[in-house]
Amino acid sequence: MEKAQLIQTVKAARDGDGGARQTLYVDFAKPVYYLALKLMGSHEDAEDMMQEVFITAFERISELREAEAFPRWLNRITANKCINALNKREDVIDADIGELEGVLEFSEEDDPLLIPEKSLDNAETARMITAIIDELPLPQRICAYCYYYQNLTVAQIAEALDTNENTVKSRLALARAKIREELERLNKEEDIKLYGALPLLLAPMLRESLKQFEMPQGLAERAWSEIASAGTTGAASSAGGITKGVLSMGIKAKVALVIAGLTVAGGVTAAVMLNSPGSQPTPAPAGRSTPTPTPTPRAESTADIGVAAAKANSEGDFEWAYVDDREASVRITGYTGKSNDVVVPDKIKGKPVTHIAWGAFEGRSELTSITLPDSVTFIGVEAFADCTGLTSFTIPKDVTEISVQAFRGCTGLQSVTLNDGLTTIKSGAFLNCTALISITFPDSVTALGDTDPRSTGAFGGCTGLTSVTIPDSVTILGACTFEDCENLESVTIGSGVTTIGYAAFRNCKGLQSITIPDNVTSISISTATKTAEVFKDCSDTLSVTYKGETYGMVWQQHKFYGDAYDIYDISQEFYDNFELVKG
Repeated sequence: MEKAQLIQTVKAARDGDGGARQTLYVDFAKPVYYLALKLMGSHEDAEDMMQEVFITAFERISELREAEAFPRWLNRITANKCINALNKREDVIDADIGELEGVLEFSEEDDPLLIPEKSLDNAETARMITAIIDELPLPQRICAYCYYYQNLTVAQIAEALDTNENTVKSRLALARAKIREELERLNKEEDIKLYGALPLLLAPMLRESLKQFEMPQGLAERAWSEIASAGTTGAASSAGGITKGVLSMGIKAKVALVIAGLTVAGGVTAAVMLNSPGSQPTPAPAGRSTPTPTPTPRAESTADIGVAAAKANSEGDFEWAYVDDREASVRITGYTGKSNDVVVPDKIKGKPVTHIAWGAFEGRSELTSITLPDSVTFIGVEAFADCTGLTSFTIPKDVTEISVQAFRGCTGLQSVTLNDGLTTIKSGAFLNCTALISITFPDSVTALGDTDPRSTGAFGGCTGLTSVTIPDSVTILGACTFEDCENLESVTIGSGVTTIGYAAFRNCKGLQSITIPDNVTSISISTATKTAEVFKDCSDTLSVTYKGETYGMVWQQHKFYGDAYDIYDISQEFYDNFELVKG
């Protein structure tokens, strides 16, 4: 499948074409399953994760704005699902790194991790690297896979794991030190010469590794049947041909598609994962009555990460775990109660409840209210996503940021009270909260969303919003911030804004006029299309004023990988005023 065909297939899948969705499953089931297997540790858990990933992907594919980014988007869903499951299974998320700071340093700009020279057989290279990483303690292993093979940044990993960046850097430094130590041992004992940086030879290692990996017999077809039963695959899809397609499809064509798609989306990442050719997975059981046992993770010593593994606990109506090994505070990881009006306690076992973990209440559509105590200082990724029964919410006074997609899909949410200390509302925080009719930002807020053009808008799809006032304290108006807010008629942008993100007001059809502050100097653009699209598909009567000049909407022609296409956006003369930067 060529790049253009990938884009066409994703667009068809986005429109509900069942055959297109089945094609995407055939192409990507193996890499998704393999990544899940590496992170989860058992075939049964990996199969469950693969089903969840594709069900979620097909449910939310309408949110994917750039079709060519599908491989990377699917990888992110896979990693998120696995980390969320691991978070609830055992507390491997936080660490006390006091003893490590200043001793082990990790830099994203200068990563001198060595790998064997090119003359070494690629399959053997893949086997060695994977075997070493698979022996790392679980927290280091998660960080290593996410950083080196998923191409996530330190900041993204820290947010996903509900921890700080220094913790992630320390785990990566320890992982890197272990890999280097093992490779140096091979150099001395087996005369394997070392050179180069790890990311440079990832692609050939991935290609060679994928040749060695086979999914357990019958798994692909069985999983597709489960996915189809969830009603997300479209009317024209079927289980027939799935096994043959996934297990017998040409490896070169499949890998070329994956690597090409990921390169467009911003660099080669792990659409497929390294596999050890010498240790093939054993077939999963035909039924689910005798599941493959999950390996028991090793307890982590303070010499490794400064934290010991701890099992999740239950207290009354809540699942919880300690935030770190000091056991000084508690995170809520789930809710098991029957009441639809939830009141989170301020203490559990005498310790303050400070964190709401990733996905703690996700999908609990029956809940009508959730009250958090003032002791809460952190709200995790997707913490309340798809809680469609919520109508109002109050952010506790000491929360400083609302995490990625924390309230995504809360379609009944009409009002949110933001606290005075809040500084950041991250991408997708209130995505598709269609009932939200107003939002008042405190003067403490400095950023709405993320300038990365692949991000979802902090308030994207909030069709109930009609007017918004952005305070002077805000400096960053992120990518897609108010995209698809079709009824938004009035926007006042504070004088502090210096950067406006890609597609910030795309498809705001109700917007008639807007003034851009003089302090705005840069606009982020898509790395794929090289376009800004801040006002794409807005009303043909929209006027935009900047430094006394007024600009109107026009048709413009752009090229994407040689193909010309037209977009309706504010005139190019407007964009000529700014530095256009890759987000």
